[in-house]
Amino acid sequence: MPASSSNQPHRYWRLGVRTRSTTRVLLVFVAGAALFLGSGRSRIRADQPQIPDGVLLVSSSRYVGTPTLTPGLTVLPGGGGTTAVADGSFPDVFLNANDGLNSKGKQISPDSSFGVTSPIYIDRYSLVGHDGTDLDLRSRLAVPTSQLVTSFSSKSELALNPSTDGKSVSFMGYDAPTDALDVSNSNTPGHIDLSNPVVGSTTGTPLAFARAVGQIDAIDGDSVRVTAVNSYSGNNGRAAILDNDQNEYFLAGNAGNGKCNTTYPANPLIIGDTGVQLATPSGSAETTVVGQEQGTPNSCTGWQFGFAIPAPGDKSGKDDNFRGETIFTAPSTSTRVAAATGSTRSIRWAPPDRS
Repeated sequence: MPASSSNQPHRYWRLGVRTRSTTRVLLVFVAGAALFLGSGRSRIRADQPQIPDGVLLVSSSRYVGTPTLTPGLTVLPGGGGTTAVADGSFPDVFLNANDGLNSKGKQISPDSSFGVTSPIYIDRYSLVGHDGTDLDLRSRLAVPTSQLVTSFSSKSELALNPSTDGKSVSFMGYDAPTDALDVSNSNTPGHIDLSNPVVGSTTGTPLAFARAVGQIDAIDGDSVRVTAVNSYSGNNGRAAILDNDQNEYFLAGNAGNGKCNTTYPANPLIIGDTGVQLATPSGSAETTVVGQEQGTPNSCTGWQFGFAIPAPGDKSGKDDNFRGETIFTAPSTSTRVAAATGSTRSIRWAPPDRS
C-alpha cells in the first residue's frame, strides 16, 4: 500500500542487513550504472518510461505465524515420520530444521525440508541526502497472501529483476497458504516425485504446491500479476525476468528433493523442471526447459538440460541449480540470458530459435 514519504524519517540503510525475523533481498537502480540491463547496451529504448534514478526496491518476508506444532506429537511433513521438537513460536520453531549436534558431532535434522510460508513485502525507497545514504520510503506493497507467499527462512526466492522495457519487476514465490510447512521442498501439481520425503502429515501422500511468478509495476501501484508454474518441483524457483518483446518469462531455479536409485529411477519430469525455463505470463503452468540435453538419459548423475560439469557429474538435474539471472546484450549478438549457479560456474543462453 502507498505510504507518504513526508511521514517517513530518512534512514541510513546498510545493504544486505538481516534483522531478527526478517530476510531481505536488495536491488538498486542507479543512474548510469544500468545495473539491471548493462550500461550502454540496454534493450530499454529512450522513448520508454524507465525506473528513475536513485530508486531502491527491497523485498522482504517476516515470520508472522505460529503453525500448530506440538512437540512430540505433530508429524513433520519432510521428517519421515519424525515429530516436532519445538512449537511454532519464533525463533525456536526452526529447531525443527536443525536441532543441533548429537554426541558424535553430527547435525540432527528432524526435518531437513522444514520451512514455514510467510507473506511478501516490497518497499520502494528513494535514495536521498548529500551522499545518497538515506532512504525515503516511497511506497510499501504487501503482496496479498491469497496470491503469493514465500518460505521462511528460505532466502532462495524474492530476487527482484526488472523487465526488458524497465516498466515492471518480477520475482518468484509459491501458490500456497501462509503458515504451511515444507512448501519450498514440496512437489508441484502434476510433477510428482514419489521419492520426495515431503508428504502430508496425516495422509502420507505427496504434498504439491505450484511455484509462481509475481510481477509488479517498477515505480508505483499495488497490483500483483501472478502466474503459477509447475516447474522446480521439489525445490525453489529463484528468479524471473519478463522479456516484453516475446511476452515470456525467463525463469531460473532448482528442482528435485528426492532420491535416485533402482527403486526410484531418475524422473524425466524433475529433470525437465530445473535450470532455465520459459513461461507465458498468465499462461499455462507447464513451462519449457531451455538448453540442449546433456548426459545419459535416465542416469542418476549428469543428466540435465543446458549445462553439465564433466563426468562423473553431480546428481542429475543439480548442475542446473541456478541462483539468479540477468539480461544483457553482447556486441553483435542477440540479447541473452545469463543464469548463475552462485559458485564459479555460469551459463549463457540465446533465446530459442523461432524461425
